[in-house]
Amino acid sequence: AEVARSAPDGTTYLTNADIHIMAKHVMRSVSYDPLADFTPISRFATSPMVLIGSMKTPATMPALIAQMKAKPTEFTFANSGLGSMGHLATESFKLRTSTSAELVNYRGTAPAITDVVAAQVPLMVAPLGSALSFVNDGKVRAFAIMGAQRSKLLPNVPTAGEQGLPDLNFTLWYGLWGPKGLPAETVQRVNATVQAASRDREIVEKLTALGAEAVTEDPASFAKFIEAEIQRANRVVEEAGIKPG
Repeated sequence: AEVARSAPDGTTYLTNADIHIMAKHVMRSVSYDPLADFTPISRFATSPMVLIGSMKTPATMPALIAQMKAKPTEFTFANSGLGSMGHLATESFKLRTSTSAELVNYRGTAPAITDVVAAQVPLMVAPLGSALSFVNDGKVRAFAIMGAQRSKLLPNVPTAGEQGLPDLNFTLWYGLWGPKGLPAETVQRVNATVQAASRDREIVEKLTALGAEAVTEDPASFAKFIEAEIQRANRVVEEAGIKPG
């Protein structure tokens, strides 16, 4: 909200994740409009969500879905935040697979994954970067990458689309905005700086280590992407009956 109230003089910017545009769908009171109150500049990083389960869950996606339908009361999903990308992906998974499972809400990703590792909660849709070490150490199962393509960090884990669920494409993303009315020349200059940084080998390597990928995108493309994400969030919230908290 502070950035939304700032003068468009090129001195104040907002760096945030996808929750910046999701908040209005799940919070009763949001003091800003993610479209009208900001000038989109660029996305700069993405990280796919991954469906994980405790080592007590079935070993494959088909077996998991079959058991969820046969014994629905045995399954719950850890949820790291109302309206988060993981929350929307979880609800979409249940809708697309005709399964049901209650949510167990946590304040953040770390405690949620900890309980999946301990098999206190069977399932979670988590950011790849947060889940990666647990998958590699054999502490949780990875059923599907919820992105358009497989992750280079988990090349043996198929996408949800490969497993017959093409609509489950949920990727955590990070972007840069300025206040409303930021001059076009300032937007282009800052965007060029972001794009240059996204091509820097050291930055790319650091993002990769975090389970993320650098993105280069012009302001117009970012603006269209935001509009599409809001429309999709609207659909998921409506279909799943998610109520503001």
